[in-house]
Order: sequence, then C-alpha cells, then structure tokens
Amino acid sequence: MRAMRWAFAVLMALCITICGCGGGSTPTQPPSGLMYSTPVAVYQVGTPVPANNPTSTGGSAISYSVSPSLPPGLSLGSSTGVISGTPSKVSSAANYVVTARNTAGSATATLSITVNAAVPAALAYSANPVTYNVGAPITPNIPTNTGGTVTSYTVVPTLPWGLSLDDVTGVITGTPTVPSGQTNYTVTAFNSGGGTSTTLTVTVANGAPSNLAYSSNPAVYTVNEPIEGNIPSNTGGQATLYALSTQTPSLPAGLKLNTTTGVITGTPTAVAA
Repeated sequence: MRAMRWAFAVLMALCITICGCGGGSTPTQPPSGLMYSTPVAVYQVGTPVPANNPTSTGGSAISYSVSPSLPPGLSLGSSTGVISGTPSKVSSAANYVVTARNTAGSATATLSITVNAAVPAALAYSANPVTYNVGAPITPNIPTNTGGTVTSYTVVPTLPWGLSLDDVTGVITGTPTVPSGQTNYTVTAFNSGGGTSTTLTVTVANGAPSNLAYSSNPAVYTVNEPIEGNIPSNTGGQATLYALSTQTPSLPAGLKLNTTTGVITGTPTAVAA
C-alpha cells in the first residue's frame, strides 16, 4: 500500500512539472515596450556599424522581422533582433519597423536609419605648390582623394584673377591675369558624409612679355601734325619697361617713346623715310 501511495505521489509531481496542472504558473505574455539602443541611426558607407540592440518588457521574443528591408549591407538577427553589418550603399533617411514575436503576440519599434557616403579623405592636387605666369594658360590642376566620392568643392580665399575652381570636379583651370605673391588657398571637398580639406600654395609671377604689337603699324604721319598715341599690347606678362633696340635708329624727330607705358607720341618735325 505504501508503495502504491509513493508511486501516486511521483506521478502527481510529474504531472505538475510537465503539464502545469498544479496551478500557479503564469501564461506566456507577448513582448511589449520594444525599443532599440539607437533609434535614430546615421551610418557611413564602408564603415561597420556598432551593434544596435533591442530591449523589451513582457514576454521574451523568439523571433524578429523588419519592414521594409534594411539598407544594403545591414542585417537583422532573426532570433536576437540585433542590427549589424557594414553599409554598402548610400540611403536617405527612412523609417524601418521591427516586429518582435512570441507565441502570445508581438510588439513593434520604429527605427530611423540614414546611410551617408564615406567621407572624402587625403585630398591632394596633382601640382602643389605651383607657380604660374601672367598670360600663360595653366595645366589643369586635378584633385584626388582616398575616401568617398566628392560631390562639391570650395576654395578660400578666392583664387588669383583668371583662375577658377570647378565646384563639381575640383579642377583648377584658367589663365592668370595679375601677378600675386605666394598665397595659401584652402580647398575643401564635400559629400553627404562630411568634408576634408587641403592647402594649395599658388604664386603668379609676371611672366615675360610676348607677341608685342602696336595699334598702328606701319604708321604714316605728317610733319607738324600731332600724332594719335600709338599703343602697344602683348599676350605675355605685364611689361614694366620699354626701350628701343640698340640695333634700330632713334624715332623720327619730334616723336618719343614712353619707357613706362610704351606709347609713342609727339609731333613730327622733319620728313623721314
């Protein structure tokens, strides 16, 4: 009889343990209060993201899902809900709804995720420092960088007269028109991820004059009649001094050369071939 009672007690204990028929156990609760450690996340292409972990109250979640799909390179742990990975493509700010589930129900959390381009880095120019000459077209100066694709460029202060920076490509082109001493210019490259800068040193020298010409050539004047000033021009650097070649005769009597401007003026006083 005692053996039968002992066997019955064992069976009841098993029933309570396995079937919960002894009362007092709490039914499974659905997850609630789902949230993420970083609800508004901004990432960069090519940079691994820190794990974005979920927390919730209520019953434990046994599975997670997200809608719409996360940006390329990111993934959601289906059993842990952790968001991880390395973004591979730029993605504008968007909302993603994560759902945590168990047998009793579900809870949701909304995340905002933005993926920016990788920040430009190590900006440099093909020629730096550079010295240009007034009146001489420059070889295009082309930038490079080791980071993300650049979408715009700026320069401070303004480049010397005649030179320009393409604000999309960053290439510097042009023909200097005014001499300028050695000056540092800060060029900055930007994209959605940020910016990076480099210092470009530029000097514009007064290059040698070239292709000297006069407004009236050949010139025919009349004795005792004042002439209209004969004005020089050149396509090179700004001239600072004019002089007649020692291999040529002096100007006809009454005419003179301004050694600073190069203009020929006066009133002829004698016939000259």
